[in-house]
Amino acid sequence: MRRRVFAVGTILTAAALVASAVPAAQAVPADPLRKYTTQRLEWKPCAGSRLRCATLLAPRDWHRPGVGPDVKIAISRLKAAKPEQRRGVLLINPGGPGASGLTLPLAIGSVVPAIAQAYDLIGFDPRGVGRSTRIRCQTAAEYERFTNIDMRDRSSENIQRVLRESQQIADNCHRRSGELLRYVNTDQTVRDMDLIRSLLGARKINYLGYSGGTRLGAYYATVFPDRVDRFVLDSNNEFTASWEESLNWQPLGFERRFNEDFLAWIAKHDKTYHYGRTARQARARWEARRAALQQSPLKVSDTFTLTAAGLDNGTVLAMYSANGFPQLATALAALEHFDSATTEEKQAIQTAFGPFFDADLYAVYYSVTCNDTRWTRDSAYWLALSERFGRQYPLIGYSWLAQPCAYWPFRADRPLKVDGRGVPPVLMINSVHDPATPIEGAVRAHRRFANSRLLTVENEGDHGIYASGNKCVQDVVNRFLLAGRIPARDTTCPGVPLPEPRSDSRARAVGGRPQNILVHNWELTRQYADSFPADAETGLAGLLQRLDLPDWFLPDWFPLLTGLVVRRSAD
Repeated sequence: MRRRVFAVGTILTAAALVASAVPAAQAVPADPLRKYTTQRLEWKPCAGSRLRCATLLAPRDWHRPGVGPDVKIAISRLKAAKPEQRRGVLLINPGGPGASGLTLPLAIGSVVPAIAQAYDLIGFDPRGVGRSTRIRCQTAAEYERFTNIDMRDRSSENIQRVLRESQQIADNCHRRSGELLRYVNTDQTVRDMDLIRSLLGARKINYLGYSGGTRLGAYYATVFPDRVDRFVLDSNNEFTASWEESLNWQPLGFERRFNEDFLAWIAKHDKTYHYGRTARQARARWEARRAALQQSPLKVSDTFTLTAAGLDNGTVLAMYSANGFPQLATALAALEHFDSATTEEKQAIQTAFGPFFDADLYAVYYSVTCNDTRWTRDSAYWLALSERFGRQYPLIGYSWLAQPCAYWPFRADRPLKVDGRGVPPVLMINSVHDPATPIEGAVRAHRRFANSRLLTVENEGDHGIYASGNKCVQDVVNRFLLAGRIPARDTTCPGVPLPEPRSDSRARAVGGRPQNILVHNWELTRQYADSFPADAETGLAGLLQRLDLPDWFLPDWFPLLTGLVVRRSAD
């Protein structure tokens, strides 16, 4: 079977090379962008009855169109429910970078019907992601092995292992993704976004970006200020600084969220969880459990063994949304009496500490963050910083030793100055205890981004606020998106109360607290994973992955082959 696939691949690669062997005058059109700007979008049903999806082609490198195979960008559209009230398109992105956005129109539309009535909601998978042309860095097994390294183990052997694995990730990203890897970055993606705008026939776009999507929005506004209408940036990465600087806020953010929000909450409900009457007692119990797992991982089922790193990962994941607090607390309580735990409690443990994002998301996360801005490449620096962060913020601080960007095969260009000059008013939103995009970085970005307004959500720590059930925030954002009324100055909203001790992963709300929009989108993405229109590239990529072909085999001919197939299907 492998020999047959190789033969077909060789024939098609040869065909691609023959097809490209045309006179130079024909190979380079007078307007190299015309083939992209004159495309017609063919909308097909996907992810439910109302959502439609389409695929467009973009140059691999917008600065050298026509050089290298094209990339495809998957987009989705939820048309305005009231066409007579339609005021344009609202492009939305869930961040990551690396998260799929195709189902986000459904998530937003179900929670905020007024916005779905007035706008065509446009989702997309950025280049490298999901149904768009994808990149690959780690296999699922490699990713699982890497995320199960105990970053608190500071033995010389383990430190060298982390450094070695970090370098291996960078090497594999290039080896498995080829030259496309260089072009999965913010600069190229915002130009894809502008192509989407053009093909939708919109003179300007409105935009809602979460997390890493705030950097996309700020960058787009800087490059195309005359095409900016109403922009909302929610849970702000410090987009006026380098990725290295902005991400360095996270150890503080996750530690604060864990100590001041979750541990205080589980202590408040000690009668339910019996985990300690104070946050300090609860932290001591958590640390004791971690130490026990470090010495002896726990076999929870035939398919799942919990490690100390797994405890870290599950705890970190629950910090993004307070909806995860009851589930995490239930699992932690069950660990304390595992020998007598029920089947349901053991399942709760496996659910809470099971999958931690995935290799596909992290491939794009590495590519964008490493390609966009410059990184320190001295391993001694990262060892020292991880020691300092680990002592101050032990939940994730020691993991700062794992930095694939320190070994990245490409050097970032001088970054674009993102300062908001000449950009219409932009609304920024951030909660005070956001773990992934801490308020400190958001405030700095706000101060450096001209004409922005900051809406601070007090007594709140969720990551992703708008369309997550906060009426005050929703009212402020809706007034801006629907009527163009932005606050005259920075303002605040109160947060949503933390949930009651109840966990139901299938519920739209947990303990009376509305579902977090980013979690909702993630669930929809998984729910509708098999319902998007099939295409030649995705089908071929899936086939090759199932065949488990050697890594060296893919980069040499796969981009040419898929580029040829996609171009032929577009023609």
